[in-house]
Amino acid sequence: MLQNMATHQRPVRLAVCLLGGLSVLSCTSTVIEDKVDQVQVREAAAKKPWTNAFLERTGVIADVIEIEGPPALLDHFVGHQNPDFAEYTIEPRPDGMLHIYRRRDVHPVLEVSAQLDAWELSAFAELRVLFAVDDRPVVLRAKGGASARPYAGGEAHVGEVLEFIGDPQAEAAAEEALLQTSEILPGS
Repeated sequence: MLQNMATHQRPVRLAVCLLGGLSVLSCTSTVIEDKVDQVQVREAAAKKPWTNAFLERTGVIADVIEIEGPPALLDHFVGHQNPDFAEYTIEPRPDGMLHIYRRRDVHPVLEVSAQLDAWELSAFAELRVLFAVDDRPVVLRAKGGASARPYAGGEAHVGEVLEFIGDPQAEAAAEEALLQTSEILPGS
């Protein structure tokens, strides 16, 4: 009797495996398409101009740090956290994808850390990053006991709210105008 049941279950298992295999194949093709789309997005972002505002090594400390910027921000921001010390969520919004890193209250000293180009960011409560769908300037806001200090010296900024703006479109236009001016001037 047991042998007979096992024989009858084989075709069912085979059918399930075949159907499962087809669904895995369809899932795999969706994953491949998603990866291709991500590659296309990154290639398009790489062709976009980027700001020079965040290239000097600088440390930023605040209770909350907010960053927003164009799709190219994806190639210039790094945020990774230990899930034991920070929670990470993504919220889709009409103007882009908002990534939120919140510090868990498990250790009084640890902060949420990230990097924007050469800027090292430390938020004691929360870090919010909006990867926008439009070509907006890159804006970094530090709120609550904020401090920004270049590592190589220079002017330190301290206040309750600090805001730093890098406008890739304006910088690209200024560079283009400078190139055109140098082509017009004799002897250049």
